[in-house]
Amino acid sequence: MSTVDPEDPRQDGPDEQPEGGPRPSEDIDAEFARMMEGISLEDEAPLTVEDVLSDTSEDEEPCIAVIATSVATAKALAGVVRLGREARTDGIDIPVGTRTHDTSTGAIAVGPLAETAAHDLAAIASTALQRNGIVLFWRRGDRMTATRYKNGERGEDISPAI
Repeated sequence: MSTVDPEDPRQDGPDEQPEGGPRPSEDIDAEFARMMEGISLEDEAPLTVEDVLSDTSEDEEPCIAVIATSVATAKALAGVVRLGREARTDGIDIPVGTRTHDTSTGAIAVGPLAETAAHDLAAIASTALQRNGIVLFWRRGDRMTATRYKNGERGEDISPAI
């Protein structure tokens, strides 16, 4: 039995190093480890809407951002967000307070983010997901908005009742 990929013309197997350098998988693992530095994926207490709403000052209306994605797990979404930040050249950084969570239909990114920070996070995540669109839901007080993002660009505003 051969482990050589018929699409890959190289004849060396998966455990053999190509001449003159490390295996590509080692480079990818090192790069992923570098990008994930400082991100904790340890299970914390679940974030609830009440947590976000109670974490504001008296004179400020609380806000919350939820980004719905097609990514399967919270850990994968955290990696997507980090990759998106690395890919952008406009200096947008991951907003403080952002968390990723698993749901029954895919991972979401959430946080007590101001409107601008919420849109920044959506742009970062959609940069890495490229052709897969995402939807940003943002709420402050009685006001709720929903906006589509694709390829790192803001799309149309849609009804938040979707």
